[in-house]
Amino acid sequence: MYSFKYHLVTICAVFLALAVGLLLGAAIGGSGFLNSTTSDLVDSLSSRFSTLSNQNQELDQKYQQYSSLSGSFVNQWQQGKLAGKDVMVVAGATSDQDNISREIAGYVQNAGGNCVVVRVNKESFGTTDQATLQQIQAVLPNASGSYEDSLAQALANEWTRGQKTINVFSGDTLTSSSTLSVSDQTYYPITCTLISSGVITLDGVSSVPDSIDGYVNIYMDEKPQAASTSSADASSGSDGSAAAAESEGSGAVGSAGTSAAGDGSGSGTSDGSENSADSTQSSSTTYSIDYVGASIGSAMHVKKIPVVFTQDITVSAKLMDEASSRGVAGVSSYEGSMGRYSIIALLLSGSDGVYGPDRDQSFWYPQIS
Repeated sequence: MYSFKYHLVTICAVFLALAVGLLLGAAIGGSGFLNSTTSDLVDSLSSRFSTLSNQNQELDQKYQQYSSLSGSFVNQWQQGKLAGKDVMVVAGATSDQDNISREIAGYVQNAGGNCVVVRVNKESFGTTDQATLQQIQAVLPNASGSYEDSLAQALANEWTRGQKTINVFSGDTLTSSSTLSVSDQTYYPITCTLISSGVITLDGVSSVPDSIDGYVNIYMDEKPQAASTSSADASSGSDGSAAAAESEGSGAVGSAGTSAAGDGSGSGTSDGSENSADSTQSSSTTYSIDYVGASIGSAMHVKKIPVVFTQDITVSAKLMDEASSRGVAGVSSYEGSMGRYSIIALLLSGSDGVYGPDRDQSFWYPQIS
């Protein structure tokens, strides 16, 4: 047990240490040592920031020069590469996917090819809607195994049979209001059913090519997702409470027409937030693989048709994984000279592999030929 003398010595030591600390602090502060050190540190950081800012500007200028140069090389290289080839692009009906499909159609056309954009207006090619599914089943009865696989295989067969084209006389867009003849429905019963039921529209053409020479899939199901959380203000004698709710929905925005375009981008996600005194809301878009669109790619690949999956790099990870698992080609970013070259090169060669700036350096783009 400690004695009173021990406690007294301990207390004196504590106060002595405190006094020494105060004296040392006052001496250092009065000497201007801290002020000088702080000033030197700020000057050093400011100089470093200025140096890095100048280096960043130089690198940006070099990047712009290299980008312009690579764009010129690709413009020269692509001339006539896809001459006489019919390429099909499958896209969703959202504005983002419309922008991407227009860019890719421009790539194909500038390389001398023809492009038809299949715009999917209903999720999973209408197979999730019972009324639409019954219309499709009237021309494609239930088969063994997955019905989505059967539908994908049947569409791939129709689009590569090379026997006859669907003749349309109502303009540049093949829609549900277009005139479809009896012979059209005989040769392309499933395509005609999907058009008449509003599942798909074919943009930029007056007829379906009699044989597809390349297939580009950018179609991903997009669902806006909103989440909200509200809480009551705490008051005297009461506890706060919180509740959260999530809802999902899907929407489609129709569009028509395809035109040649230069490099551009489509935004893949949208985030928003709204704050108030007692609530917080946020919204985002979730992306999932459309099984039918991806399965058509697999069926085309089996038929030795070049297949490329591509999307905006911010949302393409799932689609690139799907491309790898199905053994087809993928381009993680359709944008810029690298994306343009990669898509054209893969449509030309029919090789597989996933490429893009998010890959190892040896897989940024296909081998130049």
